[in-house]
Amino acid sequence: MAEEQQSNPIPKSTWLWAAVIGVGIGLFIFWHDQASAPPTTLTEGAVRVACHDAMRDQLRAPSRASFPGAMSANGNRVDWVREGELAQYRSWVDAENALGGTIRVQFQCEVTNRSGRAEVTHFTAQER
Repeated sequence: MAEEQQSNPIPKSTWLWAAVIGVGIGLFIFWHDQASAPPTTLTEGAVRVACHDAMRDQLRAPSRASFPGAMSANGNRVDWVREGELAQYRSWVDAENALGGTIRVQFQCEVTNRSGRAEVTHFTAQER
């Protein structure tokens, strides 16, 4: 009788762990590349932040400024001139005046995409 040689197969759990580790490394590389790449278009959030920062630069007490919430029906408006590239934003802020009272200031700004960064190119404000 000829002796039959049996190969010692690698346990299934070893293959499972190798697959899990391989998928984990693949996902890490994918998300790392995505996170490090600058955005190529403007988002509404980036437009809003850039305009709020421009408005804060004009205020006497920027830390006390009160902007409407992002979902406010009567507070914010982003109008896209060119989707993801050029936007106009209109909103208001309740701010402190020189006498310590609160005033409402309407403002408008234009934001453009400069290499993936939101840049305010035009800004106007008017007390109401």
